[in-house]
Amino acid sequence: MAFKTIYSIFCGAVIGFLICLFSIGIDTMIKIREYFGFWMILGLPLAGLVIVYLYESLGKNANLGVGLLFRKERNQIETLPEFLAPLTWLSSMLSHLFGACTGRTGAAIQIGASIGDLLERKLSFFRSLTYDITPYIAASFSGLFGLPLVGAFFSLEIFDTKTKNLNNLFLVFLSSFSAYGIRYLLGMETFLLPFEFESHFQLSLIFLSILSGLAGGLFAFLFQLCKEGFKKFFSSPYARVLIGSLLLVACYILIGNERYFNTGQNLINEQMFLSHDWILKAALTILCAASGFVGGEVMPIFTVGAAFGSVVSSILGIDPSFGAALGVVAFFASSTHTFMTPLILGIEWFGFSFLPCSFLVVLLSYLLNGKQSIYQNVNKQERSSIIVKVLNKWYNK
Repeated sequence: MAFKTIYSIFCGAVIGFLICLFSIGIDTMIKIREYFGFWMILGLPLAGLVIVYLYESLGKNANLGVGLLFRKERNQIETLPEFLAPLTWLSSMLSHLFGACTGRTGAAIQIGASIGDLLERKLSFFRSLTYDITPYIAASFSGLFGLPLVGAFFSLEIFDTKTKNLNNLFLVFLSSFSAYGIRYLLGMETFLLPFEFESHFQLSLIFLSILSGLAGGLFAFLFQLCKEGFKKFFSSPYARVLIGSLLLVACYILIGNERYFNTGQNLINEQMFLSHDWILKAALTILCAASGFVGGEVMPIFTVGAAFGSVVSSILGIDPSFGAALGVVAFFASSTHTFMTPLILGIEWFGFSFLPCSFLVVLLSYLLNGKQSIYQNVNKQERSSIIVKVLNKWYNK
């Protein structure tokens, strides 16, 4: 146990440092794109073709993306591809440089898991340890957002498909906090939402919860449907990314501005949501993922959830900022089919006073999402959280 403790701290620190560099790199790509302006999007087709070429030439099965992490956690593969980290890193940079509507979390956890897996195999001192990838994923999420508790619960609730003992749970949290410590030492601030509000219960929150559950479930369903549909109709990954990127460019030109480029953090920072923001951001995120661009979905989900919550709240008579905050955790719960992670997310962002309202909204969104998830390989019967196990047992009756 002592060796695993040391290894968790070491790996969390290494992964946290590299993920911080990755995050800085993504921000730099976005700034470069903003400097050169709207028409950088014309490079999307070429960037997509380069990404596919790299994966086809070097990546072996690395193009499975997050699906590889599920395979590794379930012992369906022995190791992750050694080229996974650099391929994902470079592909994410190219995607953001040319304005793809994608996030960074999926890429970050692939990079972190690949680095952890590589360290485990290459460092003879730790080679005899039996380890899984959940601490690496927790460290990646924590290093990216500066939210160590959320990182740990995210890893355990989505990727933990084994029954863990307390020692293993401790290692996940230790790795996550180690990555957070590195982020703190580097002077990088925790990612926070700028919404200011007074949390209070009202009956209209029930309607917000129901609508969020249905909308998030629909988003997850369409996300998987479009990814599978693109693979079915365009068997060649080159054709898939070329057609998808041309559609993206056409959509961007029709929209006529940069509002929906990249992660969507710009919309959250503005806090001025238009009635159609959540629809367009969701649709373009799905199209990017189906086309084969690399990044992630968590940050776009935050954006879509905030926009959806704000718009619906203005109709239901709820403070739009309060509704946006609830929309984020509710949409995350319904689109990923998770319960504990969005609850902890709300606490880390908005404090314990947010919990009574967020519990209701997250619970109903979780139960009403139709068991859909953007993570196709999530086994909803295998969850580390006791609360989630109880909910699933009741829900599956």
